[in-house]
Amino acid sequence: MEKRLRFHPTEEKGYRVIRTGSIFYVPKSDVEKIGINEMFRLKDLYNVRVLDKGEKIVGEFAGNELIKGVEKIQWVTEDSFEISVLVPGPLFIGENYNPDSLKEVKGLVERSFEDVKNDEIVQFERFGFVRVERKGKEIVGIFVHK
Repeated sequence: MEKRLRFHPTEEKGYRVIRTGSIFYVPKSDVEKIGINEMFRLKDLYNVRVLDKGEKIVGEFAGNELIKGVEKIQWVTEDSFEISVLVPGPLFIGENYNPDSLKEVKGLVERSFEDVKNDEIVQFERFGFVRVERKGKEIVGIFVHK
């Protein structure tokens, strides 16, 4: 299946085409609260009914219509890849150096993220704005703000 998705929900910033199959990656914290036989919506795609929960979630297509009250969950396809985002925090706490002032958060991004240019600022839904740093083929994000 191919789905045309906006780059931004409220502004005209263009579209991207995502090819989906039967495997999706979703945030564990989102699906943990959904029970067997309950539904959730893959955001901007379709509804899924949970059939089994274990190490992996097994679900089935449950329609295209928007259903009020059904949890909308972000997703990426199996064609996604992992990047690291560096999140700066306070360098000092009081007078003392904060050894945890820089955290690294790992996450999955769509394959189209490979096309993002160096120094471009992008929005990661539910995370914040990130500046892209490219060094050859390596891509790292720097958290800018929520």
